[in-house]
Amino acid sequence: MAKKYRLIRLGPLLVCCPLAAQATGIASGAVPDMKMHVFETSDYEPLPDRRAHEIGRDRPMHMVIFDQPPSGGPATAERGPTVSLAADRPAVVENYREPERYDAEPEFQMDYYIQGGYRQDDLDWTIAHPSGSPDVLSELQWQDVESAMVETGIDMTYAGHWHAEGKFAYGGIVDGRNQDSDYLQDNRQAEFSRSNNVADDGATIEVSGALGYHFDIAGKRFAPRLRLTPKVGYAYHTQQFNITNGFQTIPAWGHFGGLDSTYEATFFGPWGGLETQLFLTDRLSLQSSIEYHWADYEGTGNWNLRDDFQHPKSFTHEAEGEGIVASAGGRYRINPAWTVSLSADYQKWKANNKGIDTVFFSDGTVGETRFNGVNWDSFGFNLGMAYRF
Repeated sequence: MAKKYRLIRLGPLLVCCPLAAQATGIASGAVPDMKMHVFETSDYEPLPDRRAHEIGRDRPMHMVIFDQPPSGGPATAERGPTVSLAADRPAVVENYREPERYDAEPEFQMDYYIQGGYRQDDLDWTIAHPSGSPDVLSELQWQDVESAMVETGIDMTYAGHWHAEGKFAYGGIVDGRNQDSDYLQDNRQAEFSRSNNVADDGATIEVSGALGYHFDIAGKRFAPRLRLTPKVGYAYHTQQFNITNGFQTIPAWGHFGGLDSTYEATFFGPWGGLETQLFLTDRLSLQSSIEYHWADYEGTGNWNLRDDFQHPKSFTHEAEGEGIVASAGGRYRINPAWTVSLSADYQKWKANNKGIDTVFFSDGTVGETRFNGVNWDSFGFNLGMAYRF
């Protein structure tokens, strides 16, 4: 008759002993020679609420029955029921670790983003007669200028607080209207010339950089939390307008050919601002920002149908002013690397201090008059993606 053995597992060890030891008792004297087999094994399930230094405790025991053939051949094993020394504890996953939180921040991180969108601009400026009257001699307006925008940039954070950013945006103008009016009397009275033209060509360019510092409120890592980031920076904004397809409204002469004039409007200077970021969850956050700009303004025009002006620089504008730039939107982190964003932007600029209009005549002379000022309003929407390195 083949001998039967019971294999009992304690922790990482499996111990095999004859069943006769249990059946007859050790004191009976009838116990045959015992054999112990130690097996290397890892087919257990650790407990989820235990740490790595506790793995190996409270592991379940398995009973294995060995049959010894009469011929002395190798024993065969049959695995019996599992006996757990910690039946009140649930099974867990080996090498357990807490899931990664998407709001965890390393010592240094860098986000690269690209976004595309739509923007609409309105811009107007006026000049006075050299004598001061009329106070508005000529007025140019660009209305409903629509652009397809692309913006790219980098945001960097060091030591969890210090922040640096840089961005570049380019837009191609696809539609717009222009009106050029001239007056004989003050307060835009006695309009003697008006042309309504097309402004569906040109470009807009923006470059900006800033430094800031993050202040985390109501927790540094876990949502919900609020982050405030004051910033200082420098920005450059320019718009290049083409004026074509002339139509003379006053006097009512209708279409006239050859119009291909240009005007470039540029605001540049330092700024200070504040960005807020509200982390609603580990993935979803809301952003808003506002910037105040101290701006210098430069404008350059080329009136191609004016034979009495030089070309390509017919006149220039200079003034001092200010600007407000605001933005609001949201971001959703798909995973620790990728984020999608949606935002709305608004800008309002004006420059009406120390304004000078300088005209370059074809005979080489130069004339000056008062530049009353320029106004620029803009709004747009953007959809983008960011990648975190």
